[in-house]
Amino acid sequence: MAEIFFFICSQRRMPPSAKIERTRHPEKLAKVAIEALKDAKVREVLETQAATPVGNTPAEFRAFIQAESAKYAKIVQLTGVKVK
Repeated sequence: MAEIFFFICSQRRMPPSAKIERTRHPEKLAKVAIEALKDAKVREVLETQAATPVGNTPAEFRAFIQAESAKYAKIVQLTGVKVK
């Protein structure tokens, strides 16, 4: 089973053109995205596309990616898979 992850990321200090509610802090962007994922219509659209909306905080997503990386690194090591 393959999994695909979609996420929103930004540099630590977003440029003024990307400001959300007058802040450059990425935590604010995360809050807005998480709130959007609570909307039933947004969830419905995503779910009809076979997506599972999660809405992690940046710290939760970072921990998830670190765990996934460790898991797949072990699989690569055990199988000897090489990238061409």
